[in-house]
Amino acid sequence: MPFNDETAHSEAGLTIAELMVVLVLLWVVIAGVYMVNGATTQMTGRTEARTIAADEVRYSIDTVRRDLRQGQEMVDASSGLSLGAFVTAAPRECVFYADIDLDSSLDKVRYYISGRTLYRQTASAVTTPAVSTSTWRPYSNTRALLTHLDPTWSGPIFVYKSQGTTPMVYTSANARIAVVDLDLRTAVSSSGVTATVESKATASIRSEIEY
Repeated sequence: MPFNDETAHSEAGLTIAELMVVLVLLWVVIAGVYMVNGATTQMTGRTEARTIAADEVRYSIDTVRRDLRQGQEMVDASSGLSLGAFVTAAPRECVFYADIDLDSSLDKVRYYISGRTLYRQTASAVTTPAVSTSTWRPYSNTRALLTHLDPTWSGPIFVYKSQGTTPMVYTSANARIAVVDLDLRTAVSSSGVTATVESKATASIRSEIEY
């Protein structure tokens, strides 16, 4: 078999130039796979974070609304006058009387913020049914409802209003509060992606308080 340059080239294998081309092509393929994988991870993380945030805020809103629907005014034991349904009516803390057990005895329900968590507590009266002169047990049954409150948001969670076409906004528990506007915002991170979800709702107590 005659020996020539072409035979020598094929037997010598790849040249440095050809090897560089192969390495560049391999780098392009690896970079493409990495980018696709990164985009997929981000998309998955965003979907997961949004799902967690939406489920958490929806559950919290539903729980608060259910309790507020059971809200009832406390009546003064001596005069028979209404003392209102709310003990505390603050932007980020809400305490009210409600028959949450449907046992014809009022409990105190408390919602408050600590850190990034919305907590729910209840307290029952020592004697039942509860009256204005009742002694109350310490708050118990502490439950964390929402654990991913958006740290960048410091607005009101509870806004207290009267009924009617032009409702008044109240800042005191000693008021004719009939409805409470709720606003919750969560921020959940997953795979380096943060999803923020906001949910608003309105809850009505059983009846508007009249004095």
